[in-house]
Amino acid sequence: MAFWVSMAPLSTEISRVGQLEGQLQLFLRLSACSANPREFLAPITSTSQMFLLPARIFTNSKFPVPDSSLILTYPSGNDYKVIVPQFQQLFDMQPDAATANYDLAVLTDFRATRFQQSIDNNPYFFNGPFSGVVVQPAAYTFIYRFMANKSAEYPEGVLNQDVLKSFYSITGESGSFVWTEGYEKFPENWYKRAIGDEYTVPFFFSDLLAAAEKYPQFLDIGGNTGKTDTFTGVDIQDLTGGVFNAATLLQGDNAICFAFQALQQAAPDLLKGLVTNVAGTMNQLDGAITNLLSGLVCPELNSYDASQFDKYPGADDCAGC
Repeated sequence: MAFWVSMAPLSTEISRVGQLEGQLQLFLRLSACSANPREFLAPITSTSQMFLLPARIFTNSKFPVPDSSLILTYPSGNDYKVIVPQFQQLFDMQPDAATANYDLAVLTDFRATRFQQSIDNNPYFFNGPFSGVVVQPAAYTFIYRFMANKSAEYPEGVLNQDVLKSFYSITGESGSFVWTEGYEKFPENWYKRAIGDEYTVPFFFSDLLAAAEKYPQFLDIGGNTGKTDTFTGVDIQDLTGGVFNAATLLQGDNAICFAFQALQQAAPDLLKGLVTNVAGTMNQLDGAITNLLSGLVCPELNSYDASQFDKYPGADDCAGC
């Protein structure tokens, strides 16, 4: 698949985290925090699903969608269907077909809109340490970084209206769009990232941090408490035994360190019932995360009080993932 060639360094590290079925199921549970997470324990068949490549052309089965997803949602358990009004909202951000480019700046602004819409409309909205800090931004950054049509003139790519519609199987004119399930496709005359310009782990991390710098609320860990517009943040200092706090998350690599270390702390409980050898799976997961975080300066997180998430129904069964 063209995407995997163009993202080899990133996919290699991701695959180390997700190589076991149990670990893949763990990431599904992590990213599907909702009122009923177990409803979404569908099989995962590729590492691309773990980080939510947004069109089903890249997957073999349904894949999880984080809270405040771009144009996918699961109000009735269908976490793979495009919600056309949400697609229309994104489309309208670049209305001129001649100049439209749904680049990272546009997508980040739209992510902030969807974040607030989730608070306003979803009583179970939950922005978790891992699902919110890592999985959610990946669902946005991957769209531009991999879908944009690359050229010598535009090496970072241009994601215009036709390319966006093709990847999401949208036809028709603005205002009367139609989504046709199963017809997502690579557009004609579409080119992937150049060899030597792969989307690496540090590249993804830099995109993640740049978005959080523009919209600090992306790092607000917490959620609605069973009613809409009741977003309540967790005390990061209490959660991490004083290692991190809300201010230090915005410093250096701390947000990334916190997200993956929180995953390590939550994983043993999440793996119970999913794998028979929890210790062995944890060893592999720990090794994968060590590789992902190599080169970063991370404070050591030894304490993680998941009871801080008891007030959030959207965090049920995922230990505050």
